[in-house]
Amino acid sequence: MKHLILFVALCCLAFQQNKTSCNILVKIDGITEDKGQIIINLYTNKKGFPTKPEFSYKQFTAPIKNLKSDFLIENLSPGEYAISAYQDGNSNKKFDVNFLNIPFEKVGCSNNPKALFIPSYDDAKFQLDEEQKQISITIK
Repeated sequence: MKHLILFVALCCLAFQQNKTSCNILVKIDGITEDKGQIIINLYTNKKGFPTKPEFSYKQFTAPIKNLKSDFLIENLSPGEYAISAYQDGNSNKKFDVNFLNIPFEKVGCSNNPKALFIPSYDDAKFQLDEEQKQISITIK
């Protein structure tokens, strides 16, 4: 019986070590001043994308230095994701818009879709199926 328990424990340990963990290196371009911070929202479905961060899977804050911002999102499961990002120039952690809902802050999303209006989740989604994937986002 002891051998059976030891065998099951070793199998479980081996299975855990084979679980794939993925990372995304997010590189933000289009920054024109070292002001504020970059807010990155990671989505796993279309609900709330890209304007409602409360529906994002995870949110991250990345510093800006020398007009660049890179951020590593670690320990994700393989799957489908989309990213929205904006430069929070006044560091209030809110996506500021005017009364017409036009952004005051520079914004972008994964795949850099050329949309006249707000891009859709389908425009920005990508598959994460490798150990580390690089996503470049140009904010405008």
